Amino acid sequence: MMISSVSGSGNSYSSVSSSEIARLEKQLVKLLEELKEVVLSDDDEETKKLKTQQLQQQIQMVQNQIIQKRNQEAAEENAKNQKALDNIGLDSDSKKLGVNLAQKEGSLDISI
Repeated sequence: MMISSVSGSGNSYSSVSSSEIARLEKQLVKLLEELKEVVLSDDDEETKKLKTQQLQQQIQMVQNQIIQKRNQEAAEENAKNQKALDNIGLDSDSKKLGVNLAQKEGSLDISI
């Protein structure tokens, strides 16, 4: 797993590697191919059922890992963007103008 640490203003962020997500996606494709092979195999129904359940569990785990990595990647990007905004002083300038940045995406915060 390729993870590096970036520190700034007391905060520490880990960096998710895109290659890690790509590796998980390849693993998912391989598991889906295995599942297809099990379904098309000449095994008895009980064996197929057992193998199918095991593969479905593995597929679910990999899908969850991909979602987690993508969410982590998005959170890191947001933190990086916020740090860039802080570095250029956007927050302090906007407060001088009476404008508050929304605390949550999709919300609007206006002061008069």
